[in-house]
Parts: sequence; structure tokens; C-alpha cells
Amino acid sequence: MVGGVSADPQIVADEIVRVIGLPAGRRPRRCVADGSDYGAEIVNGAAEELRLRLARRMGVVGLLQPAWHPALSG
Repeated sequence: MVGGVSADPQIVADEIVRVIGLPAGRRPRRCVADGSDYGAEIVNGAAEELRLRLARRMGVVGLLQPAWHPALSG
């Protein structure tokens, strides 16, 4: 509940359907199903960057995701 208004559970159901409908290898590691705009996308982006940075240092980037991922090319 945000500001006295309950979240619509349909938002979550719609996001699940969207992600399941994506082709194999294109599904996101994380997604946000919330209309409150509390910054989860920013936090998820920062966590992903740190994960990639650590993988580069360890030399295991190829184990993370398919080669198409744009963040892995840099």
C-alpha cells in the first residue's frame, strides 16, 4: 500500500506474462512490476554493473549471459 492506495496485482501478472513471452536467452535477470517509481530500476542497474565488473575481474564474463548482451561488449 502506497499513500493509502493498494497496488494492483494485475501489474505483476502482466509483467510475468511479458517476461515468459520473451524468447529464450532474452529474459531479463531482474524486472520491476510496480507503478510506485521507488527507484528499483536504478538499484537493479547498479547491481548489474557491479556484477559485470566483478565477472570481468575474475575473467568469467562468458559464464554470465549470452554474448548478445550489450553490457558484455565493453
